[in-house]
Amino acid sequence: MKKGIVLIAIVLLAKTMSAADFSAICSSGQTLYYHIFDSYTKTVLVTYPGTNPGDYTGYERPIGIIDFPSIVSYGGTVYSVIGIGSYAFGGCSGITGVNFSNTIVSIGASAFANCGNTSLNLPESIESVSSNAFKNNPITSISVDNPDILIEFDAFYNTTWSNNHPDGVMYIGPVLYAYKGVAPENTTIQVMNNTRSIVARAFYQQRNIVSITFPNTINNIGYEAFYGCSNLSSVTLPQSLQYIGYSCFENCGSLSQVNYNARDCYFSDDINSSNYGVFRGCENFSRLVIGNNVKTIPNYLFLGCNHLSSALSIPSSVTKIEKFAFKDCDGITSVNIPKNLDTIGSGAFFGCHGLNVIYDAMNCFCEGNTNSPFLYATN
Repeated sequence: MKKGIVLIAIVLLAKTMSAADFSAICSSGQTLYYHIFDSYTKTVLVTYPGTNPGDYTGYERPIGIIDFPSIVSYGGTVYSVIGIGSYAFGGCSGITGVNFSNTIVSIGASAFANCGNTSLNLPESIESVSSNAFKNNPITSISVDNPDILIEFDAFYNTTWSNNHPDGVMYIGPVLYAYKGVAPENTTIQVMNNTRSIVARAFYQQRNIVSITFPNTINNIGYEAFYGCSNLSSVTLPQSLQYIGYSCFENCGSLSQVNYNARDCYFSDDINSSNYGVFRGCENFSRLVIGNNVKTIPNYLFLGCNHLSSALSIPSSVTKIEKFAFKDCDGITSVNIPKNLDTIGSGAFFGCHGLNVIYDAMNCFCEGNTNSPFLYATN
């Protein structure tokens, strides 16, 4: 399974909002409430006791430092504790610290919003932290042990750490979290070496950024990360990139060239992806250079890039072009289908009117039928 799919599954797990199925006292003395996430795998999420998100009406809110268990027993069954559900402790201002067990992989949206945590360590087991997870906490320091952790937009909104951070690029360990303040004119961004991910909306509408350089360690760029960066003129996506979010470069009006080097990148197949792609509204995007080590061109990636002009060269390294990858790119006049290509997705070049196809593939599987990748495309 591709990493991007795994990350999406973890985030969906973290966003689960459900009332408790049972409760138990943890080793630090607080009563915690649990929702059975999967009875077959015997896994649970920590949640709230009431019927509504974050509802503690009639229940005692936990206080102090919580030591989360790795397992909990109920009705003769031992369950593994795999996450903190959305709104689990929202408004529990008496919580001053948390110690996560090594079975916990996710922290849900607003899980600890308006709590009293002052410092935070996210152990290696934690793979995702959702939006507003620690909103309005007096956290002054954050440490991360998992280099591939996925942190969502505004996870640490209005914390002491974010409020006291100077303007400019903000990092949490291997994660580029955000650009604080307004970038000065003609700002160039050199992403730090060993950075693994860029949070969604990290540079949202930072119109004064003119260039961005990624190290070859970046594996995840979140949705709308560079939305509205209207003076960004070119971008090179590195070979290491494994996932890119929808509308990542939408409305980057000065963007004229993209150098695409991601070897095997995943782009989600949800409604946002199929509607917006990655480069929507980039009206000057006319030149695409695909690197010689690229294996897969993801679905919807260049959706609606109708200013791409002239011939599109696809290198021999490419073995798969996924569905609707170049849908409605009607400025492309010709494309070569390399001999090593083994799969081409449904509607890959849908709506590329007047396209001349040079088809060299020896043993290529076409999804749908032999014509569907080029429906409403070829001469």
